Amino acid sequence: MSEELPDTLKLKLLKRAFHQVLKEREKPTEHFAEDPEKHVYAMSDEKAVELLGKIKLKYPEIYGVFIRELYKALKSGKISSISGMLIYDVINTLNLDVKPDIRIKFVKHGKEVDLKEYID
Repeated sequence: MSEELPDTLKLKLLKRAFHQVLKEREKPTEHFAEDPEKHVYAMSDEKAVELLGKIKLKYPEIYGVFIRELYKALKSGKISSISGMLIYDVINTLNLDVKPDIRIKFVKHGKEVDLKEYID
């Protein structure tokens, strides 16, 4: 019996979580010379990009804040890269309804193969 949190409350929780991690930088907010979204995607792994795309489609009002906070964390040096697990943990903390795609890959001698070739 789980109750859905309103999107505005989810947004507030997201902001609070990131501000606790960053502990409010002492410098005044900088104007971004580069595109924060491109920078975040460049520092993200494949699974993180997939999850960010799903957040963008399902929660567009949260997505912009999410990207800005990730960008600030990257620029301040608090995190060096963004993994799918990090994004998934934040999604679960905020109780957002976003699930990763499940893929099963078979690798044999460093090459991705189908199941029949993998068993042989």
